[in-house]
Amino acid sequence: MTDTRAPTTCTRLGVVLLGLLLVTASAVTVSAAGSTTVSLHAAGSTVEEGETTTIDVVVDNADGGVGTYNATVAVDDPDVASITDVELAGDPGLDEVEIADDGSKVSIRAALMNTTDAGAVTIATITLAGDADGSSDVSLSVATLGDEEGRAYSVSETRGSSVAVSEDDDDDDEDDSSSDSADASSTDGPTATPDGTSTTDSSVDPTGTSSPVTTTPSADSPPTSSDENSGSSLLPTSLLNVALVAGAVLVTGLLLARRFR
Repeated sequence: MTDTRAPTTCTRLGVVLLGLLLVTASAVTVSAAGSTTVSLHAAGSTVEEGETTTIDVVVDNADGGVGTYNATVAVDDPDVASITDVELAGDPGLDEVEIADDGSKVSIRAALMNTTDAGAVTIATITLAGDADGSSDVSLSVATLGDEEGRAYSVSETRGSSVAVSEDDDDDDEDDSSSDSADASSTDGPTATPDGTSTTDSSVDPTGTSSPVTTTPSADSPPTSSDENSGSSLLPTSLLNVALVAGAVLVTGLLLARRFR
């Protein structure tokens, strides 16, 4: 990035010369370099918070290269994105770059450049930092533009761009991880009861349904009350049958004894 500290005497003279060159370029209309548009070309459509992206300043239809220019790039909403750095192309012999304290705009003046002679020529690359979730337009204005011979271009149109800033993906990943941990902790394993039985607690699965509770008795578990009642009910029935048979035999014996007496 170009140093923007207090100018020395040589720097002041350079700025004066730069201004004279720019005025000369804008005043020479008899031998104009031609007509062109100047555009902002964004490197990407979205940048994450805390990251940076770049936008190129491009002379779309150069004829004779670009030797001098005076341009300003501004971010409409500096709370969303801010200008942090500028890289000048064409190795200018004289230049002045001023970035606003809040990063909302940058003013660039350059002269004595050596660029590609024809076609689309990138004259500067602006670095922007993503500061907050949202989007902002980025505008461009060109006061003067001349070729390498000092002839002025007629700028028919300037085309701005935009920058979109998204939330950091790491925050979303942390939220998802916390949610997964909470789901995992809600599922309990089998629970052993004091009487030796194994009980599986019902748990809620992701669909919202509950699993049934299953209980498996151990081998040495005592019989239940229903089994005891069943065993006790069989004993009186057996004794009654024996008594009936014995009574029938006794009666039959007495009848036979009377008959043969």
